[in-house]
Amino acid sequence: MGLVPHPSPICTMEEVGANSKKDDLEVKNENDDTIRDWANLPGDLLIQILQHLYLDDVKRFHKVCKSWDALEDPKEHNPLTFPTIPSQWLVHKDTYNDTVLKFFHGVYDHSYSVDIPELLSSVLLYSNNGWLLLREGIEIIFFFNPFTNERVDLPNKPGWVVWKGAIFLSEPTATDCMVFGVMSVMGKWVRIYTISRGEGDWEESVFDFDEDDTPMFQSVCSPVFHNGKLYCLGAEGKMGVFDLKGRNWTIHDVSGRPHVDQTDESYLLECNGQLMAVFLSFMGQEICVLALDADKMEWEKVDSLGEFMLLISAPTSLAVKAVIAGMENKIYFPRFYDHQIVFYCLKTCLYKTFGSFSKEDLFETAEQLNCCWMQPSAARASTPKHLDWVAYSGSKRTSKKRYPFNC
Repeated sequence: MGLVPHPSPICTMEEVGANSKKDDLEVKNENDDTIRDWANLPGDLLIQILQHLYLDDVKRFHKVCKSWDALEDPKEHNPLTFPTIPSQWLVHKDTYNDTVLKFFHGVYDHSYSVDIPELLSSVLLYSNNGWLLLREGIEIIFFFNPFTNERVDLPNKPGWVVWKGAIFLSEPTATDCMVFGVMSVMGKWVRIYTISRGEGDWEESVFDFDEDDTPMFQSVCSPVFHNGKLYCLGAEGKMGVFDLKGRNWTIHDVSGRPHVDQTDESYLLECNGQLMAVFLSFMGQEICVLALDADKMEWEKVDSLGEFMLLISAPTSLAVKAVIAGMENKIYFPRFYDHQIVFYCLKTCLYKTFGSFSKEDLFETAEQLNCCWMQPSAARASTPKHLDWVAYSGSKRTSKKRYPFNC
């Protein structure tokens, strides 16, 4: 065990004199009050140190001695304020009535928790630019930033509407922020809700279809806004496209369908300026990555992601360049094995962790529900005006309903 001495003057032989003997020197022993043991450091000081540690350093901290190991990690511990590298996190909220957010990293097997009372009775919908979009109850929609503990409330949506997916563009404090909500029932009709920063009501567009029209059963994943249009992935590879400018809806029967017997999960995201989709059969026994040629409406098989990695979840999926060597060319899931996140390696065609797990399917892994991937943000605290959704000098519109039945 190391010792921490207090500063004290250094005594040299010259100061004692040439004829002095070593035994004449006053030697401090280990029982002197000027020396302290690491184990006796004040507990409140150790807690403050814990609050600022990052990733595996927390585990190393607890291994110093028994008294340090007995310390509990503080609930207000937020390592995202002190990142050493830019990286993405899987954010999880355990239950509807829970108020704790848990953060998991794709490489490290240690999680972090932040207790946020404002998240009581809420469900994660989407994340972007360090902000979360959440639903409280049926009608209440709001943004929350766990890095700055700021909240932005949106006007209530219609109480009977249950969205299939939702996204927002830009930060909610920015003047160009816009929110999309999509509702689809049995593939026969779809309702799309939009609201922009400064507006006090949602705008609704309703699209119905004839009985002869082929239904498109929307995937559980969130839509993607790409080149001025909202793309909604069909469970079997079809694509519903909402043109924001004309507020019209078109279903495309995309060629080159996924090469899996039966799609059980599907995810849509944008990677390096191109739309991509990941299709999985039951428990990932088959997996297929496709890129969309939006002009020809054709799916093209993807064999390698290069330096990119995909992080997929129903609310939010991301495609980013790997910031840690070895994370590239992989697809990361909201699944765990032995406390480590599971990924699919396109090079080996195996599901793995950065531990010992390696399989051809996702059996024996545990899926994390009510979670989404999130990019850390370095944003600073906003002014009260920025946190007021309608406090913007731009024009405000009242709610509108459009019913273009012939699409």
